[in-house]
Amino acid sequence: MKLKILVVIPSFNCEKQLPRAINQFINSEFNGKSDLLIIDNCSKDLTVKKAIKFLEKNKEKIISNVKLVKNRANSGLGGTHKAAFIYSLKKDYSGVIIFHGDD
Repeated sequence: MKLKILVVIPSFNCEKQLPRAINQFINSEFNGKSDLLIIDNCSKDLTVKKAIKFLEKNKEKIISNVKLVKNRANSGLGGTHKAAFIYSLKKDYSGVIIFHGDD
C-alpha cells in the first residue's frame, strides 16, 4: 500500500517567512511524493499575495499538487490544524506533516 501524505503549511502574517517554508518543501524529499496545502489564517499582511507570487515564480521546481486556501475566520493555529486534518480525512490521505509558515 502506497502512503498518501499531505504536507500542510499553516500561515498567519508570514509574508517574509512563508517563501522560505515553501522552499524547504520544494527542496525536501516530500516534493513530488506528497501534496502541499497552504492554509492562510486571515493574515493581515501580504502573506497570500507573496505566497502566490513565490509559487508562480517557482512552479517549475514544484512537482507536487499545491493548493492555497484562506480560512473564512481566524481559527487560531489549532483550528487551522483541525481544518487540515479534516481535509486530509475527506481526501483519504494516510498522514499529515506540518511545516509551519513562520519557518
